[in-house]
Amino acid sequence: MAKKNLMVNCNLCDIRKATKDRLAQYEQILINTDILLADAESRSLLAEASVQCNMDMLVEVEKDISTIQTNGDYTIKAGNPPQTPSALIVNGDLLIENGAEQRLKGYKTIAVNGDAFLPDRMMGGVPQLQTSGEVIAYPEGDIILSHTTVLDRYFALRAKENQGYYINRCLVAVDSKIDTAILMQKKVRFHTPRLIVAEPFLSDMLSLCSEQTEITEVPQGCAYVADDAALNLPLIKRFGPRIYVRGDLAVETDDERILSQMSYLHVEGTLCITERQQEWLQNAEIICDDIQLIRGTIMDKKVKVTADRKLLQLSPQGVLFRYCVQVNIAAELSPEEILNGMEFVQCVNIQCQAEQKAAVEAVCKQCVNIRAAGEEEQEGGGIVDSVFGMLKESDAFNCDQYVL
Repeated sequence: MAKKNLMVNCNLCDIRKATKDRLAQYEQILINTDILLADAESRSLLAEASVQCNMDMLVEVEKDISTIQTNGDYTIKAGNPPQTPSALIVNGDLLIENGAEQRLKGYKTIAVNGDAFLPDRMMGGVPQLQTSGEVIAYPEGDIILSHTTVLDRYFALRAKENQGYYINRCLVAVDSKIDTAILMQKKVRFHTPRLIVAEPFLSDMLSLCSEQTEITEVPQGCAYVADDAALNLPLIKRFGPRIYVRGDLAVETDDERILSQMSYLHVEGTLCITERQQEWLQNAEIICDDIQLIRGTIMDKKVKVTADRKLLQLSPQGVLFRYCVQVNIAAELSPEEILNGMEFVQCVNIQCQAEQKAAVEAVCKQCVNIRAAGEEEQEGGGIVDSVFGMLKESDAFNCDQYVL
C-alpha cells in the first residue's frame, strides 16, 4: 500500500515529539508554519527524513519545557512568574511593561514572530528573548500607542497629566478639533520618530515632541488617509480638497471639475495617472514619492482575467493589468499588440503562448510568474502544481497549532 503525504499549514508547529516511526508513515511531508518549535534531536530527524519546511522562525525548546502560545499581540505585565519554567511563543508583537522583571524570570525562552517593545533600561537585559523583527526600547513610564497614531478631539480629554506616550512609527495631528492647549496644560510628551502635523498645531506639537522627531507639515484642513486610495468624487466628498495619503493613489477621473477641487495633495507612495491627467499634475500643488504613468483602461485586483483583442479594441490607449492573480493572454494577440497596448504590474501568474512570452516580459513590472503554454509539462509543473499533486494523496491540516 502506497504511503500518503502529509501537508500542514499552521501558525505554530511543534516537532519536539516527532519520532522516526512517525515520519516514516509518510512519503513526503510539507510544513508551512509561522513558528517551528524543535529541539536538537527533532531537528536531526527532520534533516534525515523527506521533510520540506517553510517557516518564518525556528525556536529551539527542550522537550520538558512547557509552552505558552498566543496568536496575536501579547503583553507581559508585572506579577509572579509561571509556576513551572516555560517558553513563551508569541505570533505577533510583544510588549514588556515596566515592573515585569520578576515575571520574566519564569520564561526560559521568549520567542516573538514580530517586534518586541521593552523599557529602555531593560535593553540588553532579557537574554532569553529572540525575535524575527526588531527589539525596540521605549522610555520607561511611557504608554505605548498604535504604530501609527492619529489624534482626534477625544485624545486630549483622555490624556493623563505629565504622561509620556510612545508611538513607534508616526504620530498624525491634523484633525481640526484637536485641542493642543489641553495637551500643553497637561504637560503631555510624545516620543515618536515622525510627526505629520497641520500648520495651526505646529508650534504646540513641536514643544510636545523631542528634537529628533522628523516633521512633515501640511496645510490647515488637510485630511489623513491611512492606506491606498483612488482619487474620485466620493473621496473628495469624504475627505475634502486637501488630502495626505499614506500609500498609493490612483487618479480615477479625467473630469476637470473634480480634479480642480484638489488644492493640496501629498502622496507617500506612488501617484498613478494617465496621459490626459499630466496637465492637471503640472498645475496642482502635489507632493509624491513616485509617479507612474498608466495607459487607458485599468484592470485592477482581478482574481482571473482574460486579455484578448476585443479588450484592446475597446481600449485604444492600452490596458494596464495591476495586482491581478491570474491573467490569461489570448493566443490571437501578436507580440506587437502586447508590446504596444498592454502593461502588467505586480501580477501573480501570467499565462501566454511561447511566441508571446518575450513581449510579455518586456512590459512586466514585479510580476511573479510568466508561463508559456506547455511549460508545465516540460518543467514538471512548478510549485502550485506540485502542491496540488500532493493534496490528492495527502493528510492535510489547516490549523493554529499542530504537534507532529
